[in-house]
Amino acid sequence: MFDFTEPNLSSTLLLTFAAISLYPAVTVIYNLCFHPLRKFPGPILWRSSRLPYIISLVRGNLVLDQMKIHEKYGDVVRLAPNEISFTKEEAWNDIYVHRPGHADPTKYPVWYKAPDEMPQNIVTSLDMEGHARFRKALSTSFTETSLRNQSPLIESFADLLINRLNDLVLRTISQENSTSVDIFKWVSWFTVDVVGELAFGESFGCLANSELHPWANTLNNFLKGMVYAAATRWYPLIERMVFRLLPKSMMDMQRKHSEFANDRINKRLKLEKQKPDFVASFMKENIDFQKISLKETQSNLAIHLMAGTDATATSISGTLLYLVQNPENLHKLVSEIRKTFHREADIKIATLRGLPYLNAVINEGLRLTNPVPGGLPRIVPPGGDTYANTFTSISVRPYAMSRSEKYFSYPNEFHPERWLSTGIRPYEFDNDHLSVSQPFSIGHSNYLGKNLAWVEIRLVIARLLWAFDVAETGKRLDWTKLKTLMIIQKEPIMLSIKIREGISELRKAK
Repeated sequence: MFDFTEPNLSSTLLLTFAAISLYPAVTVIYNLCFHPLRKFPGPILWRSSRLPYIISLVRGNLVLDQMKIHEKYGDVVRLAPNEISFTKEEAWNDIYVHRPGHADPTKYPVWYKAPDEMPQNIVTSLDMEGHARFRKALSTSFTETSLRNQSPLIESFADLLINRLNDLVLRTISQENSTSVDIFKWVSWFTVDVVGELAFGESFGCLANSELHPWANTLNNFLKGMVYAAATRWYPLIERMVFRLLPKSMMDMQRKHSEFANDRINKRLKLEKQKPDFVASFMKENIDFQKISLKETQSNLAIHLMAGTDATATSISGTLLYLVQNPENLHKLVSEIRKTFHREADIKIATLRGLPYLNAVINEGLRLTNPVPGGLPRIVPPGGDTYANTFTSISVRPYAMSRSEKYFSYPNEFHPERWLSTGIRPYEFDNDHLSVSQPFSIGHSNYLGKNLAWVEIRLVIARLLWAFDVAETGKRLDWTKLKTLMIIQKEPIMLSIKIREGISELRKAK
């Protein structure tokens, strides 16, 4: 039995409790007054503790809070005791593009580190050598040649999307000859089917069945889980406790999710018939898995399904939302598409690149609806470095930069004209810093599927606006109020669609 009246033990206990009680106060004082990053501006609560950042993160408000903080405190702000955020234009190149004579910053393990039992992939690989190895092997699936070979497959799903929407309108037509649809739901079915075919060798059947496949439906929950996991990683003790308390059903769901993806990938790898998909291009450069193992291949193809579905669907539906909320811009784009293509069959991936207003609309849509608005956090290499003239830990905030008055005229308004070429661009946009908008990032962090995303966005928007008249439904959705948990948490994006007048005759025309 302990004698708590014994002087030494009593003193030790008192000192221990005092230390525990004083630790938070001492930490706050250190972070505000003695920390190496103490000179950088920011809200006092955020500078003193990581907790305000975490609370904002799990509530889905971090992207909007970051923008407000930058608006108040400037281009370089301290968002947490050991984290600095940039909205300086040069920070894009300083952080994400290799600079001769400088070590590259590495991925922030809090955000990217995978569970120990999970094979590495292009996202979770923390070292630059591993990332480069995956990127080099996977890039063959996204070349111009690969994209040309994949075009008929992608166009066939666009045909199915238009036909299914046409059938829906005819079945549910109102007195105004139109119907309301959640366009995000429909384009999600399209992107999941396309990437499923390209990554797994077979469609998920979402468009055919008018529902999201259960496997794809878990992706959003998985990404939410990544946010909550990141929130605990700043406090390892809490992380271990949370992990131990996770219900077995959740672990089983994750296991079944991985098993399903691996089974699909293995089935595709065994196909003797060549198909113009990711696997065919990839395996030409990875014969007998010499460069990337089978498990790494499975992990990388699964991550491409995740990256290539929600982000593209967000960009398409967000751009369409801004179009219907700005009828003058919508009319200009509809006019360009319908004057260029007299026949629906002529709307092909190869024929859409040269439409200047369509490209301008998409660029503006991507600026305002960046599907991954929170940015890609990095940490300085050992020994530190200087970024945007600042010696620090680093991240760039795309959402805040793309909506900054410093870089764009009328930054929160939808003006595709800012992206038109010199001579036809209105003068008020001549000083816009268009290169600040980088929805696919740049350098070694640039999204490999950028060209595929552009192809899908152009094709779906052009096909929809050729075949249907679209408009608002009456209830206006404010995109800036949507929350973000790794990805933007969409509410139903309702559009009124009506079959274009005289379309039957147009479709019969030779």
